[in-house]
Amino acid sequence: MKRHISLSVLVFVAFACSGLAFAGEGHKCSADSQTCLNAMVEKMQNKGWLGVELDWSEDSKALKVKRVIEASPAAAAGLHQGDVLVALNGVKYGDKEGMKSVYAQVKPGNTVTYTIATKGQERQVNVKLGTFPEELAAKYIGMHLMEQHATAVAVN
Repeated sequence: MKRHISLSVLVFVAFACSGLAFAGEGHKCSADSQTCLNAMVEKMQNKGWLGVELDWSEDSKALKVKRVIEASPAAAAGLHQGDVLVALNGVKYGDKEGMKSVYAQVKPGNTVTYTIATKGQERQVNVKLGTFPEELAAKYIGMHLMEQHATAVAVN
């Protein structure tokens, strides 16, 4: 149980800051390591998991699927690399205020509707969100902490 909580916390800390860290390249996390870790763990435990890696556009109006994780809710729903997520539950990604209320519905076990653009055609895809896998959470949290919070250590 302790291992489960530790991994969950570590993963969530990485993901707590992930809203900032995954928002685009070149971003530097402004939270201290512990605050960031705590936030990431909480976020990963309470947010539904789709199972994709995304390329964020500069204007954040669309999210391109870089990779669909095997055996994820996204894979089960038929999402593919190269698909573009345009909207969630009818709210376009460019609508920051609308997204705040939509993200409140993004919980494990909930079904959400993504508007997907593929080769110029849009379609609706219903996805039952899963729980973030511990091993992925640990990976993302660890990566974030190393990239955003680690300080160089001199080795003689």
